[in-house]
Amino acid sequence: MLLYAVLIFVGLLGLEPAQGVGNCPRRWGMYADETNCGKFYNCVDGKGFPFDCPEGLAFNERRGVCDWPDLVERCDAEAYLGFQCPEPTAYELQDFVNPPYAHPRDCAKHFVCVATYYGKRLPRLLSCDEGTVFNPSTRTCDDPVNVPGCENYYGAQEDPFNKRQTLRRQGR
Repeated sequence: MLLYAVLIFVGLLGLEPAQGVGNCPRRWGMYADETNCGKFYNCVDGKGFPFDCPEGLAFNERRGVCDWPDLVERCDAEAYLGFQCPEPTAYELQDFVNPPYAHPRDCAKHFVCVATYYGKRLPRLLSCDEGTVFNPSTRTCDDPVNVPGCENYYGAQEDPFNKRQTLRRQGR
């Protein structure tokens, strides 16, 4: 009778034996990819469906959500994001809690370096709003014309009013 009660209790808890296949350790649930922090599998009846986290985020299997890589135990945030936080200067620490740094290849992105509870600073990838780029001089998102090397990041912007005037003059 006691064994029967225990089996019913375990069944009510929803515990299931590990019967997964491939990327699914169990038949149901969401599981992190073993080699890529930004990928995970939603396992439905033992079949894994792959998903990608938004850029700059990693799958936190414990919480079941895409999260900052520095908060995901199994993720090396520096290797995953391809950025290592430099030692902050006295100026940076005076003016910024989490100093921002320009992305080496993308004008519209930047990193902030957050201090962890064990003293290491780890990167988080952030993006500027559409139409702006990161300005390393002001350490803020700014109009591209104010950032040398990023002036044409969004391409040549066409003024719709001038285009209408041109079309009218051409008889269109």
